[in-house]
Amino acid sequence: MERITADMHIHSKYSFDSSLKIKYILKRMEELHAKYIAITDHVEFSNQPVNEVMQRIRMRNLKIDELSKGTDITIIKGVEVSEPHLYPSAMESLKSLEDIDYIVGSIHHLCDASMKKMACTEGATNLYFESMLNMIHSADIDTLAHLDYMKRYLTTFNPDPKLVDEVLKAIIAKDIILEINTSGMRRCKETFPSPDIVKRYAELGGKKVVYGSDAHTLEQLGDYIPEAHEDFKDYNFEEGIVLKREFRKI
Repeated sequence: MERITADMHIHSKYSFDSSLKIKYILKRMEELHAKYIAITDHVEFSNQPVNEVMQRIRMRNLKIDELSKGTDITIIKGVEVSEPHLYPSAMESLKSLEDIDYIVGSIHHLCDASMKKMACTEGATNLYFESMLNMIHSADIDTLAHLDYMKRYLTTFNPDPKLVDEVLKAIIAKDIILEINTSGMRRCKETFPSPDIVKRYAELGGKKVVYGSDAHTLEQLGDYIPEAHEDFKDYNFEEGIVLKREFRKI
């Protein structure tokens, strides 16, 4: 059985697209000998009022507190926020929750439409990376999630290398961590971001990474993390977790 030290991107029943109970997540991750897991449920301010988001995350955090008493795994209270830079006041409300450990920033929408709908439109790839840059420069996030996620919806994905470099340089400058998201292995046969982008991150001086399965089902927990770790070990990244909004090397 594979052993997983940390899985930093997991969705529970407190996300709109998962039915996973946290107690079952814990049971499976204990089987994988995990030491750390981050429950990073979706926050989409475009689809849910701020007060409802806050209530949902509070309820989730209370459940985590309850279950933490019966496990040796450190459960990190995270959120994955879509386009956080577009909702500054809502983000301030979210950050007022004192027990939020970890904020993951992601781009799921372009021009108020889903990525899937927009991916094939002219100029969408550049718009995607420009939106990501706006998020990096404007939002208070700890990690950049699934950097080239758009490729999930395209037969070919050839982003402008200059834009990719801009994104990578920006997260390095702002000390935002690169997520190596292994759900890409299920969806595109390679990680998000691709091995080429991970290599470029290293070449530009990037050091900090977290690994996450982006699991929405029991079978996906920890999926492909050992393989990705092996693939990228020669870059000597600082692999870590985020706890209390601080990166910690593991």
